[in-house]
Amino acid sequence: MRDLLVNFFLIDDGSRWRAILWSWLAGSIAGAIAATSTDSLNSLAFVSVAISLVTFGGFVFSYTRATHQRVAIVKSRRAFMDYAYAAIATCFFVTLERILTNPETVHAAAIRIGNNIDGKTPVREDQIIAVRTALETIGKRDVGAALKQQIISDYSVVSAASAYNVALKEISKHPEVHIMGLGLHLTHMTGGHGGIRAMGSTMLEDVKVMADESISKGVIIDCTSCAVVVLRGRFEHLTQELDFGTWFKCRFINCDISYMGGRVVMVQCEFDSCTFRFAASVSLKLREVIESGTVVVPAPSGLQ
Repeated sequence: MRDLLVNFFLIDDGSRWRAILWSWLAGSIAGAIAATSTDSLNSLAFVSVAISLVTFGGFVFSYTRATHQRVAIVKSRRAFMDYAYAAIATCFFVTLERILTNPETVHAAAIRIGNNIDGKTPVREDQIIAVRTALETIGKRDVGAALKQQIISDYSVVSAASAYNVALKEISKHPEVHIMGLGLHLTHMTGGHGGIRAMGSTMLEDVKVMADESISKGVIIDCTSCAVVVLRGRFEHLTQELDFGTWFKCRFINCDISYMGGRVVMVQCEFDSCTFRFAASVSLKLREVIESGTVVVPAPSGLQ
């Protein structure tokens, strides 16, 4: 093994070993700069650094053990090409990462994911993961307010898609948890102030709930860890708690909306003539985002 390493890294052709040191430094510095400039834990950007360190380590190991050779000098041409390839790989990976995390490209992918939330077929998990990862990377950059709002909107879409897939899996086992096209009118005559109660993962698609009294509740979510997904719901003149629900393109008219700080996803929801009640722990900034109708809680650190 020693002779193999020595023969690979060292020869006695009279070339100067300084070339390998300079190329190693260049490759390492390029890789380090590239890794930090992406503002993300981009493992691909560290490839060149790893190549440089491994190859330089092999050089040191071989050089110190090549005592039986009268002249032990680095194969400068091969070593230089190795590190040139490492630097090129760094530039390629960083450029690729920048292309894949271009905000407009990611936004277009998020729109396609949102269009696939149709109550019928699941969204591909690899697409969800790819867009979520790209959004988290972009969110760590210093971006403007408009772009940050777009990132939050896109992240809410992929979060809704994840919950949507979970609900579809539950529906495949228990079809009764898919409630579609239901219309409820809560009155004194019906004798109830409660609308639809979700005890586990449930999908409510195109449901309409209205009430004569605002104390009536629309969707009652009794599960904090399940996926309750409401697609294109319409709620009028009632009380609705948002916590632990995924609300996708829902409309609330003249409702009393409450949010106590729990997990929630909202995508393009509308509030017409609604009042809001928040827990004291909910920040003013989060209150404004909730009222905008598009939010994901908890959000990645870069998007908070």
